[in-house]
Amino acid sequence: MSIAQIPDGSISIPRQGIVRLLAVLVATIAIGLGCVRAQPVLRLTPLSDNVLWVGGMAASVKEGKLARVAVAFARQQDDLVAFYVEIENTARIPILVDPSRSYYAACTRLAKSRPRRCHPAQWVVDPEKVLLALDIAHARQQAYRMNQEFAGPMLFLTMGTAMAGEARGNHRATSAALGNAALASGTLYGIGQQQASAYEMVRANWEAEALRKTTLLPEGRVAGLVYIGRDFAANEVSLAIRIGDEIFEFPFQQILVDARRPRAVKDVSPEWNWRGQ
Repeated sequence: MSIAQIPDGSISIPRQGIVRLLAVLVATIAIGLGCVRAQPVLRLTPLSDNVLWVGGMAASVKEGKLARVAVAFARQQDDLVAFYVEIENTARIPILVDPSRSYYAACTRLAKSRPRRCHPAQWVVDPEKVLLALDIAHARQQAYRMNQEFAGPMLFLTMGTAMAGEARGNHRATSAALGNAALASGTLYGIGQQQASAYEMVRANWEAEALRKTTLLPEGRVAGLVYIGRDFAANEVSLAIRIGDEIFEFPFQQILVDARRPRAVKDVSPEWNWRGQ
């Protein structure tokens, strides 16, 4: 499998980071309603003769004039697929590792005897733009929470009721109104804290795990995760890592496992047919 061409057009700002935050909320609500269905599980295996197994991951290794690159399927993460990528500078000059210049293509073959149909190549997820999108979403969430907390009519009206009750000598009404105000304020504070925690967790994961833009000195190494979009319809995926003017292509076979089947794990065996179904 080979990627025919580099994706056209400019790299748009990915919204996966924001989508993941919203997906957490939607999933929580769906679980409460009991309407969640198990999503299929993906596994990708290198289509290469040069495969090394490390820590349960099958890695394909390639070497060029500037670098040695190893790629292995890491995990399925929400609507993304993560690859673990290691890069070693084998040249005598510094090289720039820029994940945003890498791309991938997904292909589907309905039968072995039929031709493969491939989607146009797509850029991998740029972690720097994901972090920017997360920061923008967090800033907007903070502004909205502060507006709700300090300028919300609910709190002003509730405090007005408390003041009116106190003026009439109705201490019971005053206590009830102040209790409602405290509850409303506490609810907004709790929601804000949950959103802040989710933001910090997602951002920390991207900062710590993603392969990020790095200048590698001679003999230097860097490793991290490269994310692509998930495609359940594909049965072949090729990831292209660009280092300088070199392109390292890594084809993978994709197997789809139906998590709702009682014997799904047992069915993943060498005797499985080539589509994994």
